[in-house]
Amino acid sequence: MKLVSKLIVLVALAFSAPFVHAAYTAANLEKLCNDWSGDVNAGGYSLSQPMILVHATACESFITGYVYGIKGTMGTDDKGVLGTYTIEKGVTSPQAVKVFTLYLSNHPEEENKLAGDVLFRAMTQAGLLAVVPQKSEPAIVQQKSEPAMPLASIVVKSTPPGADINVDGKWMGSTPSTIQLAPGEHEISVEKEGLRPWQRTMTVTAGGSSTIDATLEKPRKLSGK
Repeated sequence: MKLVSKLIVLVALAFSAPFVHAAYTAANLEKLCNDWSGDVNAGGYSLSQPMILVHATACESFITGYVYGIKGTMGTDDKGVLGTYTIEKGVTSPQAVKVFTLYLSNHPEEENKLAGDVLFRAMTQAGLLAVVPQKSEPAIVQQKSEPAMPLASIVVKSTPPGADINVDGKWMGSTPSTIQLAPGEHEISVEKEGLRPWQRTMTVTAGGSSTIDATLEKPRKLSGK
């Protein structure tokens, strides 16, 4: 007799499966869960009630799969905060069913919404499900850099022309030329082979302009005794 009972239930499950999975609005899931009771878990339904057992089994499968399936996954809470879903320790499927049906009775406007979404809100409101926010890396505060100061424009000429222009030991071109220097103090020399170099320490200001007109002379000859 028990074998026949199980066979009838299996046949009923097979024929009702398309209906069960296609009708998972909150209202339909509530209808299935209304048939889930202690009698079902104890196997107390008779052969005259196979569909009740089918409905109860469908409800149990959905609720259990949801509770254990969502645990540890990533998602957002109702405020859009990203984190990991956690289930309160010791939560049972019957407890989740009770919370779901109670929530839906207080929110009839959600009857036609997806059962999973409504179950999520019900368990969250009851404190059975929570979102543990991700630990974010400390924000890197970028310091605002000071705006670059404008360069100074220096016109460098020499007599005779064609002399090398060196600034702080670096060659910058030949005379006549206009060079750009950062504000501050610089060592400037104008040199040409066979002539005495022209050398100065010069302080330039941001955005300023100056002209250097260096006269290069021949080395003085030492008079013999």
